[in-house]
Amino acid sequence: MSNLNETYQVYGAIPSEKVKSTVKQKDYVPRKGIKFPFTNSSQGYVAASVELELAKSNLAQLLNTTPGERVMLPSYGCDLETLLFEPFDQQLVLEAKERISYSISRFIPYLEIVTIKVYRLEETSKYGVPSLYIKLSCQIKDNENTLFEVDVKL
Repeated sequence: MSNLNETYQVYGAIPSEKVKSTVKQKDYVPRKGIKFPFTNSSQGYVAASVELELAKSNLAQLLNTTPGERVMLPSYGCDLETLLFEPFDQQLVLEAKERISYSISRFIPYLEIVTIKVYRLEETSKYGVPSLYIKLSCQIKDNENTLFEVDVKL
């Protein structure tokens, strides 16, 4: 059993926040993943995407997926399609922002949301359903020079 009055010796200096952030940026390795939609690379393998391209495609997939669509990951997605039939008011915008924020923090935690804008489009989809337009600005947390935008039309 440990005593609350015990002391522990730490060997070496404890790095400052400035040193930690410098090391973090220096050791940064860009994320890689499979390119979506699936295509072949010049070597005949599945093509890969890196950093911004990967983040954009992951974000677009997340926002366009309804929970329950993915077989092995049924909770994956952002349930925005249910908002299409709701009256367009401040409550709908807040609900959309909340769902987007929750989904990104859960499934793409390396992204930081900068702005979320939700618009109702006057035109309807080919099925006669009202449309929402979402403009999302994000940044990769590990790399501050990666501000990008994704537009999604539902």
